[in-house]
Amino acid sequence: MKALVIDDDPSTQKIMKLLLEKSGFEPVIHSDGQKGCEAALAPDAPSLVILDWMLPDMDGLAVCKKLRAAALRVRPYILFLTSKKEKADAASGLDIGADDFVSKPFNVAELQARLRVAQRTLEYQRELQKKAEAFEVHAQRSQLLGEISVKQKVADAPVQAAKAAVASAPGKKEIKPTDFSNQEIRFLLSATLMEMRLVLEAAKVRNGAEPLSLKSCDYCAWGGLLLGNDNAWLDIMVALKGTTLTALFGKALDRKATSEVEHRYFLAEIARAIMMGFMRTLERRSGGVQHPLMSRTVKVETSSAFPPLPPESKSYDLVIEGEAVQLILAMHECPALELAPGALRELDVLAEQFPSREVSEVPMFMSGVVLTPRFIEKLVYHVETSQVGELVRVRRPSGMAQYFNYAD
Repeated sequence: MKALVIDDDPSTQKIMKLLLEKSGFEPVIHSDGQKGCEAALAPDAPSLVILDWMLPDMDGLAVCKKLRAAALRVRPYILFLTSKKEKADAASGLDIGADDFVSKPFNVAELQARLRVAQRTLEYQRELQKKAEAFEVHAQRSQLLGEISVKQKVADAPVQAAKAAVASAPGKKEIKPTDFSNQEIRFLLSATLMEMRLVLEAAKVRNGAEPLSLKSCDYCAWGGLLLGNDNAWLDIMVALKGTTLTALFGKALDRKATSEVEHRYFLAEIARAIMMGFMRTLERRSGGVQHPLMSRTVKVETSSAFPPLPPESKSYDLVIEGEAVQLILAMHECPALELAPGALRELDVLAEQFPSREVSEVPMFMSGVVLTPRFIEKLVYHVETSQVGELVRVRRPSGMAQYFNYAD
């Protein structure tokens, strides 16, 4: 995490540089208010600003006021570090928008503690921002789905017939991508795509000798299923060209997309619909199927290299409304791991309630919960304070699942 120090005193600059580095920050130093303010308003600005009151060009109060007036995506944490000692000065600094106020000369231990407070506050703010962005995504995608539903012109009878055909398809004991016959794939996709006002015209498994690659497309959407009873994770990917995405969007909604973001949400909903079709089929076969993570879309040309696909991955060449689309199924082993809370990672999925029923009848978290940094922090605290030393049973999503969830 970067920290911006705006102070014209060389001694303070040296001390703060050492102190911030020791506290795990990456210090950025500026000596005058104007340049410091510009650095704080930059797109890659540090989220922590340590600000002197008396500065050349622009004083600290003016800098603080300008930062608070700006419509910044991330609200910086501002800490005044100044020789001002009067209570009225501290009140003025806090009223103008600062989050904390420390007078020089300062106590090192106290300042380090205040920096930890700043770090925790920024982490909570980042977590809340991620949740707010997720809610916004859900809202926009729900609006898109509502629009599709309103425009739904396909009768329910063909959809129900296709779903019934999927339900009657024979199951197999071992669940792998190759277990799905071409007939199952056609019925499954026909039913789910009808829900999106799209018609599947053809579905053909790709020859195993042909190279399997996601780089031949412009966009790729992903959805993932956790098959708990089979200790497996299934990645489902839908890849296509940009022109194909434009054509399918227009067919489903009878209009053009207003932005690329709308295009990406639409493709993510196609992946979600297909994922739910596979989920219904797999649930009938073996049960214990979950979809813990939201479907997502990435633009291939702006994304880093995709994780390698397992050798048993299977690809289908689809024709939807006359447009070529690629469907990829990739199965991974996903055993339940018993880990100490400190070894947990973001996106790990709880394999059972915590604490376990043997320890407590009242769970803190239910099975299937996706761990966030805040949840992991709670688990660590619980184990440390309870002195039980209980391990946490989790399943770790595939590398592809982690890639799509961190791609943006």
